[in-house]
Amino acid sequence: MEQWSPARVGPRLVEGASAHVRAGRRFEPIHERVLDEPMRSLAARLPGAERGVLVVPEFSGPIGVADMVALVDPREELSLRLEAGIPPVLNLTLATVAAAVSAKRTTTLAAIGNSLQMSERQVSGYVRSLEAQGVIEASGSGFRRHPRLRPVGRLFAFEAKVSEWRKASHQAVRYASWSDAVAIVLLTVPRDSTDMLAAARRLRIGVAHGDRWLVQPNLPRRRESFTGARLVASERIVATAF
Repeated sequence: MEQWSPARVGPRLVEGASAHVRAGRRFEPIHERVLDEPMRSLAARLPGAERGVLVVPEFSGPIGVADMVALVDPREELSLRLEAGIPPVLNLTLATVAAAVSAKRTTTLAAIGNSLQMSERQVSGYVRSLEAQGVIEASGSGFRRHPRLRPVGRLFAFEAKVSEWRKASHQAVRYASWSDAVAIVLLTVPRDSTDMLAAARRLRIGVAHGDRWLVQPNLPRRRESFTGARLVASERIVATAF
């Protein structure tokens, strides 16, 4: 596991190494690398960024590799998560089961199975594994999730492209399955941006031309419920600091 060695790159930004790098040498789109600094600038101006932002380039999420992710206001929650001493939950199935267990009330095996469309026998095996790791614990007739095992901060994913806004949008929508909000960042934009901007608003994704927002992103408020994919994305960031 990589050791996390964050580097401060601005008054608000701290940058960390990517938690998961795929085998082999990944193709580096040279022209799109010009957008690295604009993405950092955009990250520094996200809602809540005044409380700090952790940026991770080339982030391998549960689905796809985002050019950069920004974790807004992560410090207190990341510290608490690390203090819990629970190993990162990086398996998507285990994370999905963990996310189905409430941290505030007892959740039975039957309830977990119903929510995930699994048999109690299937759920029981995953629950035993999670219990052994300290992710969940027995409580009355069921289980509760460790209160510090939840996504840390608010996660924003960027997809950078020279000009292919349709392709960028398609990829950004995939990242929306594991992040709180997404945006595409373009080096050049169409002379007539009507279709692009309409698609972005329909898909609820941000759009930037360099470091200038054309469609402002919308980071939602923190939610009590979350998916296994969202938890895995968070845990991959935790893994770099664990």
